[in-house]
Amino acid sequence: MLDRPDQLNSALTINSTVFNLARLVGPAFAGFAIQAVGETMCFFLNGVAYLAVIFSLTRLEIKKVDMTLPKSGWHGFREGLEYTLGFKALKRMILTSAAFFFLCYPYATLLPFFARNVFQSDASTLGFFLGSVGLGAIIGVIYQASLVPLSKLHIRAIYSVGLFGAGLTGFSLSRSVELSCAALTVLGFGMSTGSVCFNTLIQSIIEDDKRGRVMSLYTVGSVGVGPVGSLTAGIVADIFGGTFSGLVFGLGAIFLAIHMRRKLKLIEPPLLMKLREKGLMDVV
Repeated sequence: MLDRPDQLNSALTINSTVFNLARLVGPAFAGFAIQAVGETMCFFLNGVAYLAVIFSLTRLEIKKVDMTLPKSGWHGFREGLEYTLGFKALKRMILTSAAFFFLCYPYATLLPFFARNVFQSDASTLGFFLGSVGLGAIIGVIYQASLVPLSKLHIRAIYSVGLFGAGLTGFSLSRSVELSCAALTVLGFGMSTGSVCFNTLIQSIIEDDKRGRVMSLYTVGSVGVGPVGSLTAGIVADIFGGTFSGLVFGLGAIFLAIHMRRKLKLIEPPLLMKLREKGLMDVV
């Protein structure tokens, strides 16, 4: 939908801003709405709201781009996989992003557990927790849009993963609602900036005719792997407790950030070379 490659970071940041603004307002409202009208009516209203989404999709005008289509779905998948495996920096980023999303998704599984079992509270506290995540995410994407050039996103991704881990670790240890909300704000900041960094970097260095196939692999690593992390966190929490589960995934994200820092020299040269070839080095 974009006219120029240098619009990519801004477009993804705006997309993330809208997404996280909804995550800030929606859950915070829903936490109180559940108390007022119950879960059944909340699910019903949420379903009705999708009519607006469907209507918006029907109004999109997407320009036609002439491209050579693969002979079959399997052939296209194989081409995308071969392209990704042959581009070592891209392969490392997709695998790293999959590990990040595996560690990232479980926070949403753990929040209801903490609200009810640790803080002995109701859906309103869960609303505050989810709202804090959304607030941190909004701050993160505003920062991302205004200060971070494409050539520095790989460095920013390391800090983002580490911040997410620190936020989840702090939340797991906290027994104060105020401190927990502060930790979740840090978590939301790291989660939003990290996801935008990975998404923007991958889309900036790949060739246009491989975009759909590569991004499908990226989506498998996020939407596909992430829920496995949530399932794992739930099992660990059921056996060892929510605090232990949160610490495992929080410290896991911190160790992932350390690993990314140690492997930085392997991906930085080819990454910067590809951005330089596309004239995207100094684009913010």
